[in-house]
Amino acid sequence: MYGLGFAGLSASDFLALSRLAREEFAPTAAVFVIIDGDFSESLSARLGAYYFVPQGDSFRLAYLPLHGETLLKAVRGKIGEMSFYRYIFVNLGFSLDSVVKFDRRKEQSRSDRDAGDPALLRRVIDYFLAELPGAIGVPAQCIAFLLDSDRYAIYKPESASVPKDTPEVRRYFLDQAQRLGFAASNLDPLFRARYASEHAKFDYWPNDRHWNKTGHGVASDEAYRLLFGAGKRECLPARVNDPRG
Repeated sequence: MYGLGFAGLSASDFLALSRLAREEFAPTAAVFVIIDGDFSESLSARLGAYYFVPQGDSFRLAYLPLHGETLLKAVRGKIGEMSFYRYIFVNLGFSLDSVVKFDRRKEQSRSDRDAGDPALLRRVIDYFLAELPGAIGVPAQCIAFLLDSDRYAIYKPESASVPKDTPEVRRYFLDQAQRLGFAASNLDPLFRARYASEHAKFDYWPNDRHWNKTGHGVASDEAYRLLFGAGKRECLPARVNDPRG
């Protein structure tokens, strides 16, 4: 199993990384954790990231490159794309925005304005779901989406955050994904039921919203159920399906 995600990704980055994963690893199944902002932020031009540009009735996947021969660009050329992502983003915790500065006010103001349009976000979702299976080379039934929730709102309703993607947009995504045959699930009811029975925390409340061991356990159990539950074997690697062992 390979983990390609890191902080700051959005749906547009998922699509771009899926193409990379197909070339590098030829996956047989995939799991995407969808968090608040993954669709609205996919319209935002961010340095060193991919974003969707409306193009007629569809979209174009664009990339905002580094400008000039910066240190990071030099490192990227020397050690390669995969190593660059892992080293800079994961090990050092840097973001490109904090290291390289340039004036992107015009592009940002346009993308911020677009990100607030519910009709446009529904189109983003439709495009993302249509393109993803081909990008990663995995059928829809072997792509699991786990829709994360605002867990702080479960523990203490007054601590709820202001959503970037509206509940209507998130509901549209889940409905469309399930309708198209993806293995999709909303984690919110699972977290609420577990919290009601055990009063368990799923993150590092009140300081950090990232999942802790318990949160990862809930999510991984649900991903396994979606992809391999009830004896499903079509999403397993061929060598696992081989009756000869």
